[in-house]
Amino acid sequence: LPSWRRARSDRRGTASVEFAILLPLLAMLLLTAFDVEQMIRCRNNLGYAARTLADLVARQSEVTATTMAGFCTGSWLVMQPFQSTGYSAAVASVSRKSGTTPLLDWQDTSCGSALPISNPVSSAGALATTLGDSVIVVRASYAYRPLFGYLLASSYTLSEFAYARPRRNAAIPHT
Repeated sequence: LPSWRRARSDRRGTASVEFAILLPLLAMLLLTAFDVEQMIRCRNNLGYAARTLADLVARQSEVTATTMAGFCTGSWLVMQPFQSTGYSAAVASVSRKSGTTPLLDWQDTSCGSALPISNPVSSAGALATTLGDSVIVVRASYAYRPLFGYLLASSYTLSEFAYARPRRNAAIPHT
């Protein structure tokens, strides 16, 4: 019985046991913080990529399949160092040619097999306010997968919109 009392009052090694219990939790929190930081960085890069693509298209007098492929590559390069497999972008041209309602001129979904922009006219309609106005709409998306994923979901779909006016303020044809 005296050795039991001695063992109960002995506090040596308590800090080591507590550290061993908390270390996995702290490691998970640290790795999750890293994943969240990477996701924020990915979303920022996605916004830059969308604005870059909108700006590249807005500078043209005509968009072809070849130039669009080059623009897609350029906007994807902005996403580096993230994987290219999760990146896609859709581009649309909206203009007000006559009447009070803007109309969709064309839409291109060739950047990474993107889904079409669901309603580009309503999202860009407020920007094409006067007759002859035109707006380029870009929706870029990225399927982000956390590197560690201890406390996060296995995948997140990030999406960003960008708008640009054509430099000549006329609708850009797509051939």
